[in-house]
Amino acid sequence: MKNLKSIAIVALFIAATSVSAQDKMNKPTNLQVDKQHQEDDHLEKFKDQLNLTPEQKAKIKAIRAKRFAEKTELKKKLKDLRVAERIEINSVLTDEQRALVKEKKEMKHENIKKKRPSHK
Repeated sequence: MKNLKSIAIVALFIAATSVSAQDKMNKPTNLQVDKQHQEDDHLEKFKDQLNLTPEQKAKIKAIRAKRFAEKTELKKKLKDLRVAERIEINSVLTDEQRALVKEKKEMKHENIKKKRPSHK
C-alpha cells in the first residue's frame, strides 16, 4: 500500500513538472503557439460557417481582445499553482524518490525530442 502511494505521488509529481523552462520565463512554447493558431483557425472557420456580418466579426474580435488579459492572468495563476504543488509534493518525497522523478522527467524530455521533426 505504501509503495502504491509512492508510485501515485511520483506520477502526480511527474505530471506537475511538465512546465518547461520557456514557460517559466513567460514565453509561449511551440505547443502553446500551435494551440493558439488552431483556436484562431477554428474560430475563422466557424465565422465563415455562420456567415457573420462585418459588424459581428468586429464585436467578436473586441470580445476576444477584452478576454485576452483575463485568460492570460488565469494561465499565470494556474502556472503558479502547478509550481506550488510541485514544491509541496517534492517536500514529501525522499531523496531516492526525487531522483527517480528527475530521471523519469529527463526520459520524458528525451522522448519528446526524439518525436519532434528536425527543422532543416
